[in-house]
Amino acid sequence: MPFCRVHCRGRRPPNPAHPKGFRTLGDHLRKRRLDLGLTQTEAGRRSGAAESTLYTWELGNAAPALLFYPAILALLGYDPLPVPASVREQLRLYRQWNGFSLKTLARQMGIDAGRLARRERGRRQPTGRFLTVVERVVGRLAPGS
Repeated sequence: MPFCRVHCRGRRPPNPAHPKGFRTLGDHLRKRRLDLGLTQTEAGRRSGAAESTLYTWELGNAAPALLFYPAILALLGYDPLPVPASVREQLRLYRQWNGFSLKTLARQMGIDAGRLARRERGRRQPTGRFLTVVERVVGRLAPGS
């Protein structure tokens, strides 16, 4: 009412739609979307996905395909995943966040896709020349760095 001059000084209760914990990428997406005040349609448009696809990610029923990761990272503004300790985890994460397939990254590195796949799966430990190529393309990737 125009004649009532009451000001609330208490803290606003948290939005019940915010995720309680962050277990999946969808939890991070939901929190960021709500913080920005976006609808699922608007957030989906920014990430290049349909509203129903974003809904599925937020529920944790599916993980985004590789091609969506660069747009998701841009929407979030941060990398929600912990820094991987091993070279194979770092390779996979680099490939994932850039939306590269094994073939694309292998071509960029100038190596065979099968060789990259074996290193990424942990069947062969990266050493010597391979680590040099990885450092040149991906950046410094040594265990514990």
